[in-house]
Amino acid sequence: MIVSLILAAGTSSRYGGANKLLLPFGPQISGGTVIGTTLSMVVQTQAEAIVAITGHQADAVSVALRTCQAQLIEAGIVSNGLNNLTVVHNPHYREGEMLSSLQTGLRYVMQYLPQAKAMLVFLGDQPLLPPDVVNRLIAAYHQGCARLLAPRFRGQRGHPVLIDRQYWPAVLQLTLGQNVRDVLRQHRHDLAFLDVDDEGILLDVDTPEAYQQCLRICAT
Repeated sequence: MIVSLILAAGTSSRYGGANKLLLPFGPQISGGTVIGTTLSMVVQTQAEAIVAITGHQADAVSVALRTCQAQLIEAGIVSNGLNNLTVVHNPHYREGEMLSSLQTGLRYVMQYLPQAKAMLVFLGDQPLLPPDVVNRLIAAYHQGCARLLAPRFRGQRGHPVLIDRQYWPAVLQLTLGQNVRDVLRQHRHDLAFLDVDDEGILLDVDTPEAYQQCLRICAT
């Protein structure tokens, strides 16, 4: 089993007040929010379960996720990930930026999804991430290409990152001020890149300007 972990706990500090995950985005079938559109992309992949980690405004983010899930099911969308969506709250989301949420999700997966062999780490504010790139990462993993995989656009690493369970203890051992990049750097000889032609692996909505850019791309 490969699990998709969606990090949706941040305070949107760079955005300037609004919760970027709840901003209007995408079609109504996804709930019309950034996080809903991200989820609607993730469910199109071959990952077999989805775990979303909430923190800031957890209730509102959970509602957005469940609204998207319900509307996709009502529309007849069928996928293992959609049927196996779990929302987990991280009470320590203000600590260590994304690290505490990543570790919260990983602990959940290790305890409740022991059959999981690898984890894909998604950011909740990347609604333009293409599902076919994710499926290519999964295929490369199953083909034995590498145990650490990441997409790359014009030399720049993007998301999601695929992490085999062999490296999960290293992720749990990370401390405040560190992040998953430190694991990738430490095991750089085990890391393989998938070069892609889609800038969506890099784009997020961290700032109002980035949000407007994503809206313009979505409209084209």
